[in-house]
Amino acid sequence: MAIVKQRDSNLELLRIVAMSMIVIYHIFVHGISPVYVGSHSILTVWYVPFIFGVNLFILISGYYGIRLSWKSFLSLMWIIVFYKLFHLIVDTTCLGIHHAWWEWIAKPLSGPVSGGGWFVDIYILLMLVSPMLNKLLNGCCNGDLLKYSGIVLLLDMGYGFILNKHFDSYGYSLIHFVCLYIIGYGLKSYQNVGVKDSWKGYIFVVGCLLLVNLLFPDNYWIAKLSNSYASPFIVLGAIFLFLAFARTNITHHPSINFVAASMFPVYLIHEGGNVSKWYYVTVEEWWTTLNIPTFVLYTAGFIIALFVLTIAVDQLRKKCWSLISCKLFNR
Repeated sequence: MAIVKQRDSNLELLRIVAMSMIVIYHIFVHGISPVYVGSHSILTVWYVPFIFGVNLFILISGYYGIRLSWKSFLSLMWIIVFYKLFHLIVDTTCLGIHHAWWEWIAKPLSGPVSGGGWFVDIYILLMLVSPMLNKLLNGCCNGDLLKYSGIVLLLDMGYGFILNKHFDSYGYSLIHFVCLYIIGYGLKSYQNVGVKDSWKGYIFVVGCLLLVNLLFPDNYWIAKLSNSYASPFIVLGAIFLFLAFARTNITHHPSINFVAASMFPVYLIHEGGNVSKWYYVTVEEWWTTLNIPTFVLYTAGFIIALFVLTIAVDQLRKKCWSLISCKLFNR
């Protein structure tokens, strides 16, 4: 099977949904959780439907295939450097945080090494090993794909998630990303599940997680099944949701693809630097002072503003990269 070249709007829409899930999940984990009073199993019940975002992103990468080149690698590095500069500018102009002159050089240049938390670091590693993975997978039949998926799943879920040996049991590891990449690649040829059945599968997984959290509150293994990216339930739920969108027939829609192209920058803006700290402190304040309907309204407006701002700022990033890439690659 060749690497998919066409970016279909159904999966680009899923990319937008996945980033929305990540932002909402982070609001619960970083914004509400530190000041939440009561059983954290109840809090888990609220955020379980949104925990699938990270896994969805890597499944999409595996489905399309990462095509590593100097241009694609440097493009990713430029995104990270650009938003490091963005955070420095916002610190100075909006948050009243001043940085020494050397930080304006050191922080952007160190961005590709410590760009945006664990996700960025591991995604860069996945990008670097993708040529080897693509070569291996392109020569595979479906039986071999199942075998490789099974081996990596055994390492990721069995040795990592259950035994917590050598691999991070919450999925913050390259082996987990490789596992999802292989599964995403294999889903290109898996046509046996329709849209309705995929949605039923996703709802069933979410329903099971909600039920066990209510029946067994504050249980270690139930909590781990519900908030670990390497949890069999979280992986399976992401697969069902991916299939639901992959099997949905949406014609090519430029506006969807345009918005989807700025989803990674949304992550870099909301989950990095002092902007992130201000963002979650604000959410904490709203949670403790507002009633729930007002909190939901304020937070929804906050998320929409985040997406609109990022998409606007990202046009400058794209324009700058167009000029840089023309100089570097003579195009």
